[in-house]
Amino acid sequence: MRFKWTYQGPRVSLQTFLRHQGFSQAQLKQLKFHGGFVFVNKRQRNTAFTLRPGDVIFLQTAPEVAADAVVPFAAPLAIVYEDEYLMVVNKPAGVPSIPDVGKSPDTMANRVKAYLLKTHAESTAIHVVTRLDRDTSGLMLFAKSG
Repeated sequence: MRFKWTYQGPRVSLQTFLRHQGFSQAQLKQLKFHGGFVFVNKRQRNTAFTLRPGDVIFLQTAPEVAADAVVPFAAPLAIVYEDEYLMVVNKPAGVPSIPDVGKSPDTMANRVKAYLLKTHAESTAIHVVTRLDRDTSGLMLFAKSG
């Protein structure tokens, strides 16, 4: 995911600013060691950098690694709503929400993964926000990033 801010406030470390934006210490480590980056005024900076009013911050999170346990399964998927952050899908009765070892790969999580691959989504990692029982129909929410 990409984020962009223009900083307005007293001098503060980039780390403090990012923590106030909701980034955890673990997420900041992911940035540093797993392919993410932070630019301030178009120059790559570390989190100890001191921000000044007017600084433009651009952050790119590290790419997510999709779980191998969720294999794509092409089947009908009734998308009720979708934007760059989330998907709401209508789950039919009889289809499990998530995979179970040794069971059919036809689950809502597997269907969503197939859809994300087909549409060349930025990430194919599955994040189930709301889950329903196998025999329950209704809306399920999937986040498109962790």
